[in-house]
Amino acid sequence: MTGADFNRIAFGTGPFQVTEWTSGESIILDANPNYRTPPNFDRLIIRITPSREESVLLLQSGEVEAVWDLIEASVPDLQDDPEFTLWTTPSSNVEYLGLNLAQRGDPADPAQPHTVLGDRNVREAISLAIDRTVLVDDLMYGLSTIATSPIGMGWAADDSIEVADYDPEKAAALLEEAGWTDTDGDGIRDKDGEKLSLEITTTSGNKLRELAEQVLQAQLADVGIELVINNVPASTLFGNWASGGPLQRGNFDIAMDTWGPDIDPDGFVSILFESDSIPTEEGGGWNFFRINDPALDEAIAAGRSTVDLEARKQAYSDVSRIVTDSYAYIPLYNRLLINAFTNDLQGWEPNPWEEFTWDVANWQHSE
Repeated sequence: MTGADFNRIAFGTGPFQVTEWTSGESIILDANPNYRTPPNFDRLIIRITPSREESVLLLQSGEVEAVWDLIEASVPDLQDDPEFTLWTTPSSNVEYLGLNLAQRGDPADPAQPHTVLGDRNVREAISLAIDRTVLVDDLMYGLSTIATSPIGMGWAADDSIEVADYDPEKAAALLEEAGWTDTDGDGIRDKDGEKLSLEITTTSGNKLRELAEQVLQAQLADVGIELVINNVPASTLFGNWASGGPLQRGNFDIAMDTWGPDIDPDGFVSILFESDSIPTEEGGGWNFFRINDPALDEAIAAGRSTVDLEARKQAYSDVSRIVTDSYAYIPLYNRLLINAFTNDLQGWEPNPWEEFTWDVANWQHSE
């Protein structure tokens, strides 16, 4: 189905239309002769690259004129270069840790709690052991801010929600309370013969995330938790059930990912947190945490069942509080939207709610 012609050569009503798609290389779009106002360019070529770093190199070499969805670590290389202009704006996306509440398996059984992460004390301890200021100040050059909830921007965001401060002593106390102690003095806690060892996974080739994982690995080690890094390509991590995607099938411990709502958060919170969205062989959504909380389901349903904006804001505040209080979702930092353009490319405008090419019909070369 995904390889069918009608999926690969899409028909739409925008300023450009797909005329050629070479997998892993490029997508070519030509001006749509039926669009209400002809765009300034006859053709748009989207290059597909294996990493953001390669995209930046293509921009610096003059092979492309724009690069989208850069990471904060790319900013120092471009912000002082007079040849380029950076589009940097806040976004609704939050970088977070997703913890698997079900015992890891292929597939996982949501009815079987994770032997480690099934304990809320352990999950809270992981959150308390993370010094988010290191991530924001050292890895992102102070460009971002600490995230406190899954809905970080827009009318449905609740700015009163706070994330607990870095507190490794309290984290250690919670682990002790949960029965995890270091019986053999090797620095890693254990319980009933099992080491407190967890695997973290994210998309390979993302240098910012790889550095963040190393920071988290060191910080969790300080409280006696071993964090093993095992990253995979995005196509693997986000693969569907049939292809053995680890998130879909529950074959992971902790995943680092980024996601955020559109202007209306219903679709986002429904597919990510509703119990009906727990992945199964028959379908489902992206509740890969395997959260199954009737109070959370009720809050999500309340948000979509009224047009009263204040009532909806309260519902989504409840959603955010329940999710963050579960510690199955641990917010890290708010992501920026960072795109880069050559100075010769004009006509674009930053928009935190839309895709990179939302105003591509207005793009033009400077005279």
